[in-house]
Amino acid sequence: LRADIYYDDNWSGRGVVLVLHGASGRKENVRGRSLKFQSWGFVAVALNHDTEDEVSRAVSWLRRRRRVARWGGNPDKIGIYGYSRGGNWSAISSLVGTRNSAVQGAMVISGSWDQHVDMVTADSPPFFMVHGTDDPLVPFEGAQLLKRELDRRNVRCEALFYDNVGHKPAQDYGREIDREMRRFANSVLS
Repeated sequence: LRADIYYDDNWSGRGVVLVLHGASGRKENVRGRSLKFQSWGFVAVALNHDTEDEVSRAVSWLRRRRRVARWGGNPDKIGIYGYSRGGNWSAISSLVGTRNSAVQGAMVISGSWDQHVDMVTADSPPFFMVHGTDDPLVPFEGAQLLKRELDRRNVRCEALFYDNVGHKPAQDYGREIDREMRRFANSVLS
């Protein structure tokens, strides 16, 4: 796996966030987001990924206690963040990992949702989702569908839906998204 790890040398037992880029990106494209997670007190792992399988392998890789402990992380407190295609794979990895509690929280911005509805169970991890109602790349209706199914299964889901906003809601609402995402991450990974 190709990843950059963001941590502080004096940490121990910190939550770990796997950070996924969008379709045309590389791990360098999520450096800013990774540094933000680090500044919030989380070990951030920015992954280069081309396939869904690479994301699943990265989650398993992070579950190895000794590896994560070297960075001050806790392998029992893994979250996954993704934007766009990375958000799609964040959702899939979170829901598929439900059986072994591999992921304790998913944070997804402008991800594709509708194909994940059938994967939701009462044991699914908490979700933090952000989506614009006018997203030209990923239809908003899929986000609504997943939110309804998570609610129906009594799975914690915090959603920020922005009217008249496209595929990049952080351009207009970055501070609010960061504040709420930080609160969510602290609640599920600390």
